Amino acid sequence: MSRRCLGTRLRLVPSPCEIHPDHRAVAEAAYEVVATTRPGDLDHATVRRIRIGFYEITQPILPNALVPLAEHADAKRRAIARFASQAAVRDYAGAVEGLNAYRALTLDGSGPAESFRVVPAAEAVVRPLSELRRDIR
Repeated sequence: MSRRCLGTRLRLVPSPCEIHPDHRAVAEAAYEVVATTRPGDLDHATVRRIRIGFYEITQPILPNALVPLAEHADAKRRAIARFASQAAVRDYAGAVEGLNAYRALTLDGSGPAESFRVVPAAEAVVRPLSELRRDIR
């Protein structure tokens, strides 16, 4: 993963605890880019401001941020429905709906909620991914 693609402050990636190896690989690559930034790197000033927002698909994590989804729930359902090949193997839509409904139990109002484990670059630089993975399971 190129550091250049991480120019924005918040990068959303699947949780490193996800069941699917491709999802874990994306999480590991993003974490490595942020965790290995050093003051001598040309893009260090940009990378050190990044926060990684790990999200759940099939594996619940210990979140530190919840976002109500009521106004975006239909758009999310339509987006998930586009992954027809994955839906043929597993009911990812049902799993995500269940997680989002569960997460909403702790928020005021109605509708689903998305959960994230947000990790700032300053934490990633000093915390191995294996330790984070263990703590958010």
